[in-house]
Amino acid sequence: MAEVTIKGAKELARKLERVDAAMERRILVNILGPAAKMLRDEVRRGARNHALSRSIGVTTSNVRGRIQHVKVGPAKKVRHLARWQEGGTNPHPIPKRRLHKRVMARDGIIYGTRVRHPGSRARPFVEPVYQHRQRRAVEMVAEALGREIAIVMR
Repeated sequence: MAEVTIKGAKELARKLERVDAAMERRILVNILGPAAKMLRDEVRRGARNHALSRSIGVTTSNVRGRIQHVKVGPAKKVRHLARWQEGGTNPHPIPKRRLHKRVMARDGIIYGTRVRHPGSRARPFVEPVYQHRQRRAVEMVAEALGREIAIVMR
């Protein structure tokens, strides 16, 4: 993990106490945004499903108007696809309720009302990006933090 040292932290803390929530949000978005977008773009390239790829985004969590963290990941609607691609699936039966009590058939071959999915192998696309780009993301945050501190300290 990278370590960042800030000189003049007490003076900076005094000045930051006077920064309102809107200004704090702008500062944090300017600091974390570019690194998060770089990670988002890399993760999108690794997703094999178009809907999954398009859903990868950057979100922030707020508590009383203040950003707590920035997250890169898929939308809730397709999060299951990301889990399946990242970790793979075990062989499993497809329940009848999913088949709507119909006969499964393809190309004239009748499979019946019970189908056993063979499973799929893992094709990680988030963890490799994190491992490969973690250092660059930290460097980007450190550079942006330096710029924002210089602006605040004026």
